[in-house]
Amino acid sequence: SSYSRLQSVIGATSRMLRVAKQTAQAARMSPYHISRRGVWYNPWEGWLNLIWNSYDAKRVEQVGIDKVTTEWVLRNGGSVLIDDGVAKPYWFGNYNAIPERVHVLGIDGKGNDLTNEGLRHVRDLKHLRTLILANSKLISDEGMKHVAAVKQLEELDLSRTSLGLPGLQMLQTLPHLKRLTIVDTPAVASKNYNYDAVKTALPGTDIDD
Repeated sequence: SSYSRLQSVIGATSRMLRVAKQTAQAARMSPYHISRRGVWYNPWEGWLNLIWNSYDAKRVEQVGIDKVTTEWVLRNGGSVLIDDGVAKPYWFGNYNAIPERVHVLGIDGKGNDLTNEGLRHVRDLKHLRTLILANSKLISDEGMKHVAAVKQLEELDLSRTSLGLPGLQMLQTLPHLKRLTIVDTPAVASKNYNYDAVKTALPGTDIDD
């Protein structure tokens, strides 16, 4: 079908852009590149992050938020735990073979370039239970307003992200959170960080700091 051909084109383009991005990184062209003249921003990689993390409201109307979220995560090199209504829930990572029916139960975006803007995708997911964003330095307090909207969330890993105290405070409204990992974050490094206060706000949560 024309839609399948379009998916293949998008998948191929995504792979090409990912290779280009990896090549830039291999050439020491990270978003913030250190040179003799100091620190400068690499607009090429910033542009890729912007494109890959954009939220397409029209596409959400067409195919649903779960499928669009799956496309977003896979485009950025992550994987999703899905329920396709056929097999038992399984981790999935093939952009070109996304099932027609999909419910997103978990997202593994560790080490990928998911952004605060991209997290707009998660706020309307009704089945999301696990969100892993470890080692994603582009994730900060700004994105926590979206995460805090996922009230059924049970497991959240923000270790080695840019999470600060304001973002951590937003997360204390998650009523079903069972495990929160915030190792090596600015929030924990802050002199104002208080484990007991967080634990009081989240009494049923296992906190790894």
